Amino acid sequence: MAEFALGLTKTAVEGTLSRVKSAIEEEARLKEKVQHDLVFITAEFQMMQSFLNVANKERAENQVVRTWVRQLRDLAFDVEDCVEFVVHLDNKSTWWWRIVPSCMAPPRHRHLDEAAAEIKLLKERVEDVSQRNTRYNLISDSGSHTKAISVAEQPAPATANPSASVFPLLREVWDVAGRISNIDNLQDVITHESNDLQVISLWGSTGGDLGATFIFREVYYNKQICQEFKSRVWIKLMHPFNRDEFLKSFMIQLCTSSHQATVGMEDFGTRMKVARVVTEDDLIKAEQLMKENRYLVFLEEVSTLAEWDAIKIYLPDCKNGSRIVMSTQDLGVALMCTGDPYQVSELRHFSHGQAICAFFKTVSSSRRRDMSELKRLIRRVGVISVHGRTRSKLELVKELYHCIKDIDEEQYFSFQFGNYRWVNVSNGLNRMNFPRRLHLDLDDVDDDYDDSADNDSDGSRGNEVDHDDSHGLQANEVAAVDQELIEGCCKTLHEKDCLVVIDGLQSTEDWDWIKDTFLTQPTKGCIVVITNEEHVAKHCVDDEEYRAINCEYLEPKGRRIEEAHDWTNKFQLFGHDGDGELPSEKVTAVWGIAGIGKSDFVRNTYYNRILGILGFSYVGNIFSYYSWVDVPHPFNLTEFSRRLLLDFHSDDIQAKEVASISIIEGQDPIQGCRNIMSQYSYLVVFDGLRSKDEWDLIKDTFLSELSGHSALSTIVVITNEANVARYCVDNKDECVVNVKGLEAGEALGLFKKVLGPDKILTPREIKLSKHILAKCGGLPKVIVAIGKYCRRRNKVEDIKENFMDMLENDAEFDCLRGLFSWMHSYFEDCNDSLKPCIFYLPVFPTNHNIRWRRLMRRWIAEGYSRDTSSGTAEENGERLFFELVDLSIIQQPSSKSMCRVNGFFHEYIISRPMEDNLVFALEGHCSLNSQLVGKHLTIRKSWDRDINVFENIDFSSLRSLTVFGEWNPFFVSTNNNMRLLRVLDLEDTTNVTDNDLEQIGKLLPRLKFLSLRGHRAITRLPNSLGDLRQLQTLDARHTSIATLPQGITKLQKLQYIRAGTSKQPWNEGGRVISLTAPYYDSTLTPAQDGDGTPPSQHPAAAPPTQIEEGVGSSTSQAGAPDVVKTSIASRRMPHTMLSSWFSKLCYTAPRLNSLGVEVPAGIGKLTALHTLGVVNVSGVGGKAILMELKNLSRLRRLGLCGINRENLKELCSAISGHAHLESLSVQVDKEEEQGLFFCFDDTISKPPKNLKTLKLYGYAHILPGSWMKHLDNLKRLDLEMTIFRQEDLHVLDELPKSEALGHLCVKLIQDAELHFTTPKDVPYNDLHPRVLEIDCTSKVQVSFLPPARMMVYVEVLKVHCSSGSSLRFSGLEHLVCLKEVWLKGSYGDELKQDLQQQLSRLQKKPVLKLVQS
Repeated sequence: MAEFALGLTKTAVEGTLSRVKSAIEEEARLKEKVQHDLVFITAEFQMMQSFLNVANKERAENQVVRTWVRQLRDLAFDVEDCVEFVVHLDNKSTWWWRIVPSCMAPPRHRHLDEAAAEIKLLKERVEDVSQRNTRYNLISDSGSHTKAISVAEQPAPATANPSASVFPLLREVWDVAGRISNIDNLQDVITHESNDLQVISLWGSTGGDLGATFIFREVYYNKQICQEFKSRVWIKLMHPFNRDEFLKSFMIQLCTSSHQATVGMEDFGTRMKVARVVTEDDLIKAEQLMKENRYLVFLEEVSTLAEWDAIKIYLPDCKNGSRIVMSTQDLGVALMCTGDPYQVSELRHFSHGQAICAFFKTVSSSRRRDMSELKRLIRRVGVISVHGRTRSKLELVKELYHCIKDIDEEQYFSFQFGNYRWVNVSNGLNRMNFPRRLHLDLDDVDDDYDDSADNDSDGSRGNEVDHDDSHGLQANEVAAVDQELIEGCCKTLHEKDCLVVIDGLQSTEDWDWIKDTFLTQPTKGCIVVITNEEHVAKHCVDDEEYRAINCEYLEPKGRRIEEAHDWTNKFQLFGHDGDGELPSEKVTAVWGIAGIGKSDFVRNTYYNRILGILGFSYVGNIFSYYSWVDVPHPFNLTEFSRRLLLDFHSDDIQAKEVASISIIEGQDPIQGCRNIMSQYSYLVVFDGLRSKDEWDLIKDTFLSELSGHSALSTIVVITNEANVARYCVDNKDECVVNVKGLEAGEALGLFKKVLGPDKILTPREIKLSKHILAKCGGLPKVIVAIGKYCRRRNKVEDIKENFMDMLENDAEFDCLRGLFSWMHSYFEDCNDSLKPCIFYLPVFPTNHNIRWRRLMRRWIAEGYSRDTSSGTAEENGERLFFELVDLSIIQQPSSKSMCRVNGFFHEYIISRPMEDNLVFALEGHCSLNSQLVGKHLTIRKSWDRDINVFENIDFSSLRSLTVFGEWNPFFVSTNNNMRLLRVLDLEDTTNVTDNDLEQIGKLLPRLKFLSLRGHRAITRLPNSLGDLRQLQTLDARHTSIATLPQGITKLQKLQYIRAGTSKQPWNEGGRVISLTAPYYDSTLTPAQDGDGTPPSQHPAAAPPTQIEEGVGSSTSQAGAPDVVKTSIASRRMPHTMLSSWFSKLCYTAPRLNSLGVEVPAGIGKLTALHTLGVVNVSGVGGKAILMELKNLSRLRRLGLCGINRENLKELCSAISGHAHLESLSVQVDKEEEQGLFFCFDDTISKPPKNLKTLKLYGYAHILPGSWMKHLDNLKRLDLEMTIFRQEDLHVLDELPKSEALGHLCVKLIQDAELHFTTPKDVPYNDLHPRVLEIDCTSKVQVSFLPPARMMVYVEVLKVHCSSGSSLRFSGLEHLVCLKEVWLKGSYGDELKQDLQQQLSRLQKKPVLKLVQS
């Protein structure tokens, strides 16, 4: 039996050993296979990634490729989930569980088997995806056809034809100048009545072959032409030009075509055909023939003026109506051959505004002129005349006369007149009185006699008679006096620079007398004659018609001034409390998304400057030149320069014409721009700049050398990109203006204005309008388009359901096509790392307020932001967030901790095809057949909570769950397979209890982000929390949790813990009434602490006001004229935004009390933590916890409460020398003894050098001392001081880093007088809190006494009166920056009325806001 027992034992041992070896080998084999499979999968994905990196846009549009890419994306998600599961498996060997039956092994010890099986299936899917690519030949040649080309390797673009781009502008100039003829065919131009020899030049703006042969042929063989022109010649010039060959061909054709050839002429023609040279006699005979017959000569391809000069000497003007028609590719040659003044006939029209033009000399002088031409004639001196029967001639000349005389603008510096006279003769020329008026004070520059002010609208003086005041003199005395006056006038006009205006000349006889009497010698100055009669005007200038200007064709003002007046009369900036002016800087950059109104905002300043308006005052013309340039795309410096130069001359038609012609002739427009920008002051707007490279090229070309007037110039850059805007101004924030969308009230006001005054919205329509406008993202362009759409129907249409589809596809919204084209390219051009972040944003409802750190922590949990060599996941997340802010997709208003998605972007994102959208929402009523698929589920408040619909959804690949509104236990239960869920965000839901969290560790094992913020009903965290081994973020802020469970110390991946709560916010549980009604943004709630606000459903998150304040609008004319709409927020934060910002600061109460949480021993093991708070260390183990904090070397933000005399040393030791700590918040407990100690001076041996934010709350003596001087990076300091007497405030006088103080709270606990002043013997420091809070629990008199330098920057004053307290204020007038006063608690009407009276006397009229419970 012993041997039998031994044998049984031996067999059992051998069997056990065999099974153990087998288990170990099996586990090793599984791990090895998993590793091999992962290597294979990695290699395949590297190849796929290479394809995606080089895939071009055209290939991506292929439907087959899109399907394959979508399948690849789904596979990538599944592989990521599995690999992440494998990576986080417990490294401890669990082979012994393989010995026992599988039914006995706990599930968690079979994870390796599950992972191996899952990876095997994934490997097969990867192989299948690769084979599918091979079958459909998707990426086989992608590498060979896609090559990155460097800037240096890019082929140089072909030189653009300058004529093609400039001609439309030149044609506009011709039209304004009255040069465009209504004759549109060459035959009519040729037969136009005139006996003079006419030269008609043909030129084509397209360049190259004009098609002149076809045009010439049509006319040459025309019967009417043949009858009228007996001699016709058609010659195509040879190059180089050969004179003899030209003459031979000319004379042969001349003789052949003539039907009047006499005897001998036929022999002449025959001889010319065989002659080698043309003799002088031959030329005489040809000239004789041209005199006898009208001749018509066609010359093709005249290339130079030298050729023309060599030809025209053989084509005499016989005064018989002959014509020369020539074609040339050179515009300058065409114009020079035709002569001036000329007219333009467009013979052929082509695409893009191009044409073939015929130039011919005009026979009429009544063409359109502009003020620049009148100025130019005055500069040339001599006699000029202005005629016409309208008032304008008088007003125009009078305005110009006074501008020249007063030199009120830089452009008049070049007029060098020393004497000025305005003589009115509109009632007839009195030859006795005229010399006296002309001579009177003519030599006295400072006392010029001026009749110009006496004229009425038509240039006359009404019934006033020009009396002859010489009746008191004898006839011989009068003659002597007159002769002396006349001689003096003649001498002055001949020798001195005089500007004389003779107003109202009525006859040629009067002018002849003036000319014979005073102008016997040439005048050195200029005489301007104003008359009603054209023949009188021409007579005065000796029929030099270019000196006689018809005022009916004279532009009264420059084009820009007309535009400016039209703009200011028709348009209104919307959404501005101020004047909408830009900062006065050398370079100002304005940025914002398309459709936001950037150009309209800038145009307001631009036109104000043109009209001489600065702010609300008239200052005259500041700049000599103005230009508004739409930056060409793709950018071309030459084309940019052309636009800039021509727009510089928009107010000078002749100069613009000359510049256009010179560009077409090949002159460099860059140099023309340089000449203006280096010599004159200018205001230039560059609209549509897209890149830094474009700005560098512009800057290097035009702005490298600034001197003189150019240094006083202003450049405004308009761009969609924030980084481009900052780059253009060298990152000077004060020079950057961000144009933001309209707020809700402003948008509604604009919408009503567009609807028109006759449309009165019903309450239902107002509600519907707000829903629609919320989706417009504050974009004025979209709001106006929708307003016009509704105005045409005379009702507010319900378009909220198919909002984006209607805007994109309905023909009535064609005005938005450009916006959507920009949106599409905008999203495509985003970095690949940003795109998942963008498509993740629809998790939140439209216009929902989001803590930006909450969003960033979710990105980290989803893997959108990871640790890289360049930064941590949180640093990269911050970079991604601010990139979206710069793209205006995310709006971050005055509250730095809050943000929201632009409503228009939000709608655009969710409207994209389902294969691009990974977010799906449950809202309203959903049927069982609803298409509910995606990676991220968001449950809206409006959803009817149908459990059947919910349980019908496949959650096996769900990654995030976000709930808004009421919570239901079936959202997370054993019936739902959410094992891959990474994010559970319950911050915006209600009714979550402890029981709902009990099984969270079991049901959601891969959870990385858990937010329970704001749920007061939650009192503890479950023990299963310790099973969430991948948890990174735990947010239990504003719950009732007092202690964190021991299991939390197992969570080695935990980076972020927020718990505890804060004091009651100012407006919690009550409503706010403003006793004045300025508009402010009530849609965003600032952060309760440095990490954000409580959830929106919690009373603490109520907006600063619950009273809806309307936005007024001026009366609109019928038809609802166009409205310019925009809202502005510059980086200098103008007062319109500061008021809003500080109204929200009322809610920002970053003060801690003892309601922190206790943490378990072992918290120091969580070395990945970088955010921890608020930890209560007042308990028994508090010291030990503080000592453990030294192990958290990555800690960046730390919040503590319960600091007292006993644990102060440990606190100082914990933070001393901390390398990464950036934010520290400390609440000091109340001591039993009133005399507290100066605690921080000697206990911190090495201050945390990277500390940026410090918040200290408690009694006055806790203020730190000398060690704060070493905090070089400190940017923000918040203090809450409980004081007993006035002397306790004096510690502020010696506060180091006082410039960082932003919020100061003073609590008085005994009767006292509190004086805020600065003693004379105390040196002035930089203490200037923006928010001052007075917490009164006793009888207190608060005074602000001069010099109140310490409180000069206070903008928000908050007053809290406890029951039984008494408070009075005096000296509020010394708070010169005060904007708001908040009053809360147990206060009487006397205090309220006193504050009202004091505030009403202040210049800025601060708002008094009452918080009522």
